[in-house]
Amino acid sequence: MEKLYLRLESPLPNIDHVNAIDHEQFADVHRMVDDRAAALGVSRFNDFYVYNGEYGNDSPRWFSASDGLATMRALTSHFEANPNDLPGGQYEMVMAALNTLADVLDDADMRDIRFCLVGDY
Repeated sequence: MEKLYLRLESPLPNIDHVNAIDHEQFADVHRMVDDRAAALGVSRFNDFYVYNGEYGNDSPRWFSASDGLATMRALTSHFEANPNDLPGGQYEMVMAALNTLADVLDDADMRDIRFCLVGDY
């Protein structure tokens, strides 16, 4: 099963960002929304993706939490106005994931903590 993980450069107090979102659902959301992000003119999830090599030994590239937050907010606004742009029955799951990610990235942004996305595909 495919999984996608949110990584922060340093932990947030009182937030388990690693388990804030189901990793398999996160991978599903990634597939459903990346093309829409590009169409909206914001960074896609793929733009924040870091490949850490077969054994995870490569250094991560970190991205500004504000850039990720801009993507989450643009997608959330779009899908709130256009819920039919998501596959049937997926609206609640996608919106919950986007809102959770926005909450974590908002907190990270306030603390100048950078992020990246790492997948297990």
